[in-house]
This record gives sequence, structure tokens and C-alpha cells, in this order.
Amino acid sequence: MATADDYETYVAEAQQATMKGWDFSWLNGRADGGGPSWRSNLPPGPFDLVLNRHGVLDAARIRTALAPGGRLLTQQVGSRKLELNETLGVPAPADPDSWTLDVAVRALEDAGLRVATAREEMSPYTFHDIGAVIFQLRAIPWQFPGFELSEHESALRRLDRRIRIAGGFTVHDHRFLIEAQAGRWSAVEPGRAAVDVPPGRCPH
Repeated sequence: MATADDYETYVAEAQQATMKGWDFSWLNGRADGGGPSWRSNLPPGPFDLVLNRHGVLDAARIRTALAPGGRLLTQQVGSRKLELNETLGVPAPADPDSWTLDVAVRALEDAGLRVATAREEMSPYTFHDIGAVIFQLRAIPWQFPGFELSEHESALRRLDRRIRIAGGFTVHDHRFLIEAQAGRWSAVEPGRAAVDVPPGRCPH
């Protein structure tokens, strides 16, 4: 069973963990969950495809890039992921309603795309020790503006005790999935290769 002394151990391990881009493998065994339930399966066919996972969703640019009848498939990180901010007393980086499924769908439809699929989930994600929490704070600092380990030590120690008593601390990842299609009036001619937008920091 973890003791109070483990707090310093977990903190030290998390601070010394190597950050390698968008690699969260250090959390294996220390946190779990967060994956949405959907799986995307597009039917085969002669259409162009844009894949966007956690990238900036520029509706107007995507609209002009798609061939007539071309499809967009995107998974986005929403703005309602605030439980850890609230627990630690860290201000939210943005309005909780600034980037939701409804906001994204409206942007795509305003750009002339037809939305075929729209799904939104709050997927549970559980931290099993305070080191996993601190690693998360380091990995996505834009989610926790102004966070300083020393200034938030009291809140972290309270959360550490909560995790050790309850066996974990569960938050919910805000994710949404959209499949949309360009009309036959697209200015881009058919036959362009598919575009895969790599994962990365989404400013929303």
C-alpha cells in the first residue's frame, strides 16, 4: 500500500520522465481509459479523403481541399475537459463551450459540407497515482495555464491522498467524431490523393 512518502517518489519520477512528442507510453499501468468507443469504417470508393485526428479543424480550408464528393473524417479534443483543472484550482484555458460537437458541425456546414456522422463522448480516464497526474500536467501544459508544482503542492497532496484512498482519480476526456462530405460542386477536381493531418496540439 502506498504511503505519504510515496508522494515525493511519484513527483520525482514524473518530473524526470522523458517527454517524446505525443508519446504517453510512460503512463502505461499508471493511468487508463480515455479512448472513444467509435471506430471509423469508410466504404471503398473513388473519392478523396482527409483524415484529421486532434489537428486544427479549418473548415473553409478543408472544404476547398476536398474533391467533389470527397470526405472528411475527424476526431477532435473538445473543450469540456476541466475536472483536473477544477480539482487543482487551475483556471480553464478556454470557455468550456468554445469547442464542442455543435460548434464544429456548424463551422463545417457553414463551409458547405454535409455532415453525415456526428458523435460526442465524455470518456472516463483514471489516474492511479499522483505521478501520472503530474506527467499529464507536463505533457499538455496548454490545458493548465499558470500551473506551478510548488504553488499547487497542497492541492496535489490532497489529490494524492484521494487517489490512495479511492484507488484512483477519474476524469472524463471530451472527444467528438465527425464525418462530412463535400458537394459535387467542389472547385477541386477528382483524383487527388488523400491527405492525413497528423496528430498534434489542438489550440481549442
